[in-house]
Amino acid sequence: MVQIRVQHFTLEARRGNVEAMMFLGDTFLREPTLNEALRWYDMAAKKNNVRACTQLALMHLDGVTDKLLPDFRQGIKWLRQAAELGDPLSMNRLGTHIILGDMKGVKPGEGLKWITQSARQGYALAQSNLGMMYEYGDGVRKNEAKGKQLFGKACDGGFHEACQYR
Repeated sequence: MVQIRVQHFTLEARRGNVEAMMFLGDTFLREPTLNEALRWYDMAAKKNNVRACTQLALMHLDGVTDKLLPDFRQGIKWLRQAAELGDPLSMNRLGTHIILGDMKGVKPGEGLKWITQSARQGYALAQSNLGMMYEYGDGVRKNEAKGKQLFGKACDGGFHEACQYR
């Protein structure tokens, strides 16, 4: 049964159906055929599928246990594309890498821009990160009231670690 679905989705993916590409990527990620998963995610990402870009970014940045070693350059490439496509998780993580100095030649202000965009979209971890920056004046003018407000939003958004700072 699974093989029939894989054949059907393979035909659809070859016709350009991005959702079929994502199905195949997800299917092969669970199977021991990581290269197939990467191939399908790559095809979907090249069609600007934000979830595929994010998936590739995370796989390359973090690696896949016993299957794929981390590749920072590839991970950042896909992370930036996902951020540019509007993914708040990717915006926050890209901003964090920039601020931490992981990306040579990129000014910290660009990192702040990405984290701020993510926080505005309601991503609780970004709200907490931005709150911490305002709380301590790290990269921004210190504003404890704004920091507490952001911690409150992060807490309300489900990032419970931020609740202790409100």
